[in-house]
Amino acid sequence: MSSTRVVRLLEALEQRGIDHVLLSLFASLTYFTGYIPPVEFGPSPFTPVMGMLLCVRNDQPVFFSAVMEPTEDVNPAFALKAFMSYTVDSPLRHR
Repeated sequence: MSSTRVVRLLEALEQRGIDHVLLSLFASLTYFTGYIPPVEFGPSPFTPVMGMLLCVRNDQPVFFSAVMEPTEDVNPAFALKAFMSYTVDSPLRHR
């Protein structure tokens, strides 16, 4: 991943009057962050979102990742924030 990709993305958004973008497709995450999800690729309504990239003009890009996901491949230029996810063995519980 090259941080110039995110810079070019933000420049393109600014030219169009868009302030931010939230990316969640695996191909986009890999292209912009270097993150390679450890799941099978392909469109599926059952594929969970394990990561998202938020780019806001004039802010540091933030990569959100499920706590169970490895993030060592994510470019250190991104802020990392973890969120709770679920598995069949460990579903989320209502409080």
